Amino acid sequence: VSITGSIISGNAGTGFHDIDVNGYNTPQDLVITTDHSIIGTAGTLVPLTDGGGNTFNVSDPGLYALADNGGTTKTMALKTTSPAIDAGPDPVATFPGNQFDQRGTGYARIANLQVDVGAFEVQTTPPPTSSSSTSSSSSTSSTSSSSTSSTSSTSTSSTSSTSSTSSTSSSSTSSTIAPSSTTSITPTSSTVAPSGPVVPGFGVGSNIRSGNLPVDVSLTGLQPGAAVDAMLYSTPVSLGSGIASNIGAFSGQFLLPADTPAGSHSVVVSSIAADGSAVEQVMYFSVAADGTVTAISTTGPTPDPATVLPKTGSNSQRHIEFGVGLAAIGGLLAGASQLRVRRARRS
Repeated sequence: VSITGSIISGNAGTGFHDIDVNGYNTPQDLVITTDHSIIGTAGTLVPLTDGGGNTFNVSDPGLYALADNGGTTKTMALKTTSPAIDAGPDPVATFPGNQFDQRGTGYARIANLQVDVGAFEVQTTPPPTSSSSTSSSSSTSSTSSSSTSSTSSTSTSSTSSTSSTSSTSSSSTSSTIAPSSTTSITPTSSTVAPSGPVVPGFGVGSNIRSGNLPVDVSLTGLQPGAAVDAMLYSTPVSLGSGIASNIGAFSGQFLLPADTPAGSHSVVVSSIAADGSAVEQVMYFSVAADGTVTAISTTGPTPDPATVLPKTGSNSQRHIEFGVGLAAIGGLLAGASQLRVRRARRS
């Protein structure tokens, strides 16, 4: 038996180890080789060969309870403290479907350079770009001194305090993630990848035909357990779905289909907010006929490459029309000249 990139720990059977040879006449009937796996306990008679990269005697592999974490089957998500994170085999075995974890399309098998051990891959997103400022002021009534200071940070907060015999303090903090993008005007122009709740994990010039261009989604303020659906338009194609956590947050990655046709497209991610209202976040991008991404935006639709003229070159149709117009004017002038000559001869 060969075991790779698997978690075998915490089995509930009484009187048995997580890996045991019970049922075999002799240990020689079974040979077990493991690599890059999380193993709980093994029986003393288990003929276990360490293939490298294993972690043994793990009583708590850091798994959440079996739950709907997206996809078609329930999975056990990894806690942030799990030893399984980024501890899987390198390279990862290649076979149809193994580009995703157990949940299927939209959940990359490798999301952080190194694969996780087990059926669940922790999906990562790039850190959002935030723009805000922090200011604080304080005053003390017991003495005649006061100070005011301001600094620049990634959140906006204000704190006030007053002290004499007793003190009271209050604080409030707000943070705003401001998407920014530059929309491409022509298929040959450059675009800076935007940042926000729905952002591309690729840039202008990437080719969608590779089938591995990711869209990263990071949402908060959702109803706990609310469904999160990602759709590709204009022809509706489901990119996958997920479930908001028990604190109303969702972080995931969806892959764009390799056969996405040329044109202007949008990725729409929808869910339900904590107050019951609908949530919808959109990202726009354009694809040329050869699959090259020509534009990205979070503020509005991007141009269809097939309808955009290049900045340089000429419009031959307009030149032809202009030439025909000049020829017609020349003909009229020639006719007028002949008429004048004839009238002059008659007189």
